[in-house]
Amino acid sequence: MNDTVGAILLGAGVGRRFGSDKRLVEVEINGRMQTIAEHTIDYYSIIFKELRLVIRTNDKNIRALLRTRNVDFVEAADAHQGMGHSLAAGLAGLQWRYAFIGLLDMPFLQPESLRQIKARAAATDFRKIIRPRLDPELISESDAEMPPWGHPIGIPHALFAEACIPEGDQGARKLLRKHPDLVEEVLISDTGIIRDVDRPGDISTSRGE
Repeated sequence: MNDTVGAILLGAGVGRRFGSDKRLVEVEINGRMQTIAEHTIDYYSIIFKELRLVIRTNDKNIRALLRTRNVDFVEAADAHQGMGHSLAAGLAGLQWRYAFIGLLDMPFLQPESLRQIKARAAATDFRKIIRPRLDPELISESDAEMPPWGHPIGIPHALFAEACIPEGDQGARKLLRKHPDLVEEVLISDTGIIRDVDRPGDISTSRGE
């Protein structure tokens, strides 16, 4: 194990509900017009020097799009079986001290929120599972039906092997259930931690302001 604290972004979804490859769709956030994938990668790159992106096998479009970014691509051959399989691929053989698990289709998450989440993990000496929670005062009527917990979720190296056992779409959530004593929540004032893009209607420039 080394001292690296990095982020793994899961981006192997096919976007069936969106109707096309949502990762390549352009959206304006904070005055910048970029694809969803570029926004997310660029924000994470501000806070994390080490980034792993889990993609599908032979995912040439996303590789070409992000070729100039400092990203370590990892292909998940069985990504179609669920998010847990993508997470397992991302963690395989990883010797980092700590990893934050995020989603590539969450471009509205702001760098300051990532900085706050990382700082809380550091305060626990990177021994706890960090789970961001949206400040209740920011939950609108449209958000009321959404879980207040978001991404990225931070997990220590000691739990990597367990997280590598895939369970469909569970991802890192199974660790939250199995190790409630290790979970530490951090309150975040940023709706970007819970907003992903599943359908075209989820894209709104106002959400990124």
